[in-house]
Amino acid sequence: MKRNELVEARDLSTEDLADRIGDAEKRLFTLKFQMVIEGAQKSEEYIRARKSLAQYKTLAREQELARQRMDTVAQDVLENG
Repeated sequence: MKRNELVEARDLSTEDLADRIGDAEKRLFTLKFQMVIEGAQKSEEYIRARKSLAQYKTLAREQELARQRMDTVAQDVLENG
């Protein structure tokens, strides 16, 4: 994933990011299947697909942790006035 794509992906909603993760997983599965059928070695495309999937999953985890922090802060504010 290029840097500008990564910046754009950071602004995606949780649902859109989940869609991207699903698409990346499907693409990776297809590439793995092709490698098994053709007996090919790991291609550049496979490596890029795997890296993109990891980046999307990292962004999803960052969003999850940010939501948890926000919830914790909100709870502290409610409890401590």
